[in-house]
Amino acid sequence: CDFLLKLPMAGHVASLNAATAGSIALYSLWRRRAQQS
Repeated sequence: CDFLLKLPMAGHVASLNAATAGSIALYSLWRRRAQQS
């Protein structure tokens, strides 16, 4: 594994599948880049 990514979650969700976690991570990156522009 080259790096680890932590997605804080509220509620009783123990884990997410890879597609959902990847979608959340990409959205977060996109949102940060949009705010910097």
